[in-house]
Amino acid sequence: MNRQGCGLGDVIAPVFDPVHGVFHHFDNHQTQFDRPGGGNFNGWGHFVSKDFVTWAPMPMAIVNGRDISTGRATSYDSFSIYTGSASVVAGAGPGGKPGVVLIYPGICDTADWPACNTSGQMAPKNGGTAKRATFPPS
Repeated sequence: MNRQGCGLGDVIAPVFDPVHGVFHHFDNHQTQFDRPGGGNFNGWGHFVSKDFVTWAPMPMAIVNGRDISTGRATSYDSFSIYTGSASVVAGAGPGGKPGVVLIYPGICDTADWPACNTSGQMAPKNGGTAKRATFPPS
């Protein structure tokens, strides 16, 4: 695997695709182009292999801030994406065959989506104080 001088990031969601008979390798990758408003796009780099020895580069699988299949802006991941997972799901592939589904948490920006909350904190609807979970539960 070669990123033409750029190192591979953390491996994300390796998965076998039973329809196409290939292993997908996704990795955390910062792209070479600038994003509007500054900064770079982060996304999932993508390689495939049939034998774990020979790998073929593929287009970026996911890029934050836009849907690469339509080109539309996405507010739910406008700031960044990092980790995630992949799973083979019955009926998600072509012709109703099993298909690979990618799941990831997006980091948004309130400038793009005013309701954005990626702090990982939740507030009760009644305005009370949230309690941190303890283990073991009492």
